[in-house]
Amino acid sequence: MTTEQPEIFQLGRRIKMKHAVLPLILLAPSMFFCQDKPKETKTIDFAQVLTGYDHKPIVIPNADPKTPGTPLTLLDVVLVSLEMPIQSIDGPNPDPIAKVKRDYLASYIYDHVSKAELSEEDIALIVSRIKVYEPSLILGPAWKLLDPIGYARAVK
Repeated sequence: MTTEQPEIFQLGRRIKMKHAVLPLILLAPSMFFCQDKPKETKTIDFAQVLTGYDHKPIVIPNADPKTPGTPLTLLDVVLVSLEMPIQSIDGPNPDPIAKVKRDYLASYIYDHVSKAELSEEDIALIVSRIKVYEPSLILGPAWKLLDPIGYARAVK
């Protein structure tokens, strides 16, 4: 009883080594250039106080009129914008996965208030939600702090 190898193995013997290595040499540069580039991040200080038209801090009034109000920070605006459902963006039945991702982003920002590193996608998500949810008095200063270049393009 003789055991013949399948034809595919016999074909492999016929191909010389240099012919087998040639495709690897040709594909190696494309494999190098097709790798994902690392995402660029931007460090943002969310403890920054938002200022109004008069360049004074925007203040949230306290329930007791005798005590001074609390300055509104970028953190306050971002957390509310990420956590609140916005029907015009999320629709009537928000995606639970998207809600969890937004909650994770909000908790990351809360934990890293002064040095939160965010990707361009995260910043775009935050700005898109602030655009819809917040009034222009808050939108302008918050957008300037998050994405000054995008803000400059929008007001031109």
